[in-house]
Amino acid sequence: MNYFVDHFNNAVESFKHNNAVGYWEENIYKSLTYETISDLALAIGDNLCNTIKEWDTCIGLYMENNHYVPSLLVSLQKCNLCFIFLDPESLEKNVLLTRKLSIKWIIRYDPKDKYTNFLPTYYTEETNFGSILLTLWKRKLVTPYRDSFTSIAYCIMTSATTGEPKIVKVTHECIASNIKGLRVVFKVTEKDVIYFGTPLTFDPSMVEVFLALTTGCTLVIPPKSRRFMLDVLFPSNKCHGGVTILQIVPSLLLHWNDADIMYLLEKSACRVLAFGGEKFPEEILKRPRSNDLKFFNLYGITEVSCWASTFESQGGGRVTLGDPLPDTLFEVRTDSGEVITDGQGELFVGYVTLTMKMPLPSPHPYFVPQVTWCK
Repeated sequence: MNYFVDHFNNAVESFKHNNAVGYWEENIYKSLTYETISDLALAIGDNLCNTIKEWDTCIGLYMENNHYVPSLLVSLQKCNLCFIFLDPESLEKNVLLTRKLSIKWIIRYDPKDKYTNFLPTYYTEETNFGSILLTLWKRKLVTPYRDSFTSIAYCIMTSATTGEPKIVKVTHECIASNIKGLRVVFKVTEKDVIYFGTPLTFDPSMVEVFLALTTGCTLVIPPKSRRFMLDVLFPSNKCHGGVTILQIVPSLLLHWNDADIMYLLEKSACRVLAFGGEKFPEEILKRPRSNDLKFFNLYGITEVSCWASTFESQGGGRVTLGDPLPDTLFEVRTDSGEVITDGQGELFVGYVTLTMKMPLPSPHPYFVPQVTWCK
């Protein structure tokens, strides 16, 4: 049973004429319904299943945010294929990832043929997807992978902000638990519009996609050059109803001008403003906001993909890490490893049947039976 596939199928059945994806093409806003996304996923999946015979493998996705991503992820989930997003602008990282994960197959979306420094050097084009602007590339000589991708939804590389970069293998159960919890916390419905502005190589992007497609609401994909411009989030021509759920790094928002921040807080359709990845911008609590807008502090580390806890700020008092999401465990430990409930120590974040890291660190973080702890 795959939580994402099951809930996506339910969304298609219940809201097939709802817009699943909104995006801009040559400055023109376009949309795809849930029925169309489902049809595209079937077409992509048939092609993948007919071409890729390896069942225990990881597929590289060489692209930036685009309107094929939702259908592509649905098809990969249905085919039980693990995936990892590659950064078209980072040759060195791509070489490292494809070698460590023994990636034989890569799906490319690059309609303007901007990125030619990696794929042609290491891979050859195997097939295309007809009218769907995706191509499948193959590497003939691949060192056999020593581990397994069974039960893994996707892999991602950490940003190295909390230590050496590592590859994290995220299980289906782990990301499903995250999505279940956030759907409840944010009270997501089919009427919401979720902003898909996070780069694909950062795991919060997976929350944006999965949260939208399991609920039946709309995922809005901005043009890269206008990623956080107000007229994309809340267009004056009403091409979409305005973003209602915005997940953002605080420093990005604070680069907006004062008038745009005021509009977002006081006049926009946004009802959930979720800050993560950096310290919560407490100065924003001093500003006026509409009664419908709620602020959330999201905390997490990639090893516990994606978010570990949420805190809703009511506008007064201290902003904390909040409550752990379902199946996530917090412990504060002393230098000697003793668990304490009062005093200072180091926070360890754990989750039953958590993400699998590669390679396994030793001797820290600590591991206990059935629970992985990361500090």
